[in-house]
Amino acid sequence: MKDKYTEAEIDEKMIKKIMGFAAKADAYTYLTKNNGGILKELGYIRKETDKPYHYELDEFNDPFFEMESELEFPSHMQGSKRNSKINYPVKAFHRTPESEVDCYQDGTYYEKDNTHQVNFDVFMYCMADPELGVEGFYLYALSVYLNNKFRNGFDCTHENFARLSGMSIKEVKAQLKKLEERNMIKCDHKPFCVDKPYDKKTKANTYWICGIDYFAKDKSEYRQIPKQRKISAEQYGREIGFVGEGCQNDNSLFIDENPFEKITS
Repeated sequence: MKDKYTEAEIDEKMIKKIMGFAAKADAYTYLTKNNGGILKELGYIRKETDKPYHYELDEFNDPFFEMESELEFPSHMQGSKRNSKINYPVKAFHRTPESEVDCYQDGTYYEKDNTHQVNFDVFMYCMADPELGVEGFYLYALSVYLNNKFRNGFDCTHENFARLSGMSIKEVKAQLKKLEERNMIKCDHKPFCVDKPYDKKTKANTYWICGIDYFAKDKSEYRQIPKQRKISAEQYGREIGFVGEGCQNDNSLFIDENPFEKITS
């Protein structure tokens, strides 16, 4: 990692500091540790000594890496930790063990179908905001995935957000509010039906993501979140329509028991 004045290696300690933790903090170490780490157990990473020092993109926009082991005179590596190990991102290069044995590059660096991209500046934006942090970034990234799948917006309850993310409903509600305040996401805030019939089901809110150019730059640009309206069942049926009945607009991609199934009337 370079800036105008210095150059530094990105290691796990630096990553923790970027994420807002102390360099020696144990938080999230369980993900990457060498013995028993979750990512290692899943086969997503493994420790390796050889590291890339340069990369280029070919005509297909696929990366080509030049490795330290290929250097005859690694003068640029003076003072670095030559014997240090990195977390090699296995799935970025090979989707299956068989493809690695066959030297077939089918990982996410090379086969980008069914993947989603989150701008690195979004990560830094969230890490710089103590109210967002890793939780806010994770929920935004999940929203990017869902918005890519449902291009006209996705409908999702707080309960389903919690189920998909593994976060508590309380944390989901808090983070969604913070994301919306900072104009990172938008929500249509459907009203609460005060006398909903027992055999009717109300619709979930619809969410859209915003690009980083639209994010609030400071608190003066925070959006005011409207209070939820309360309306009668008769008004709800007339204005919104219950699930499975009434008119549905282009954004009615209701996410219910199966969060990846499009349900229409």
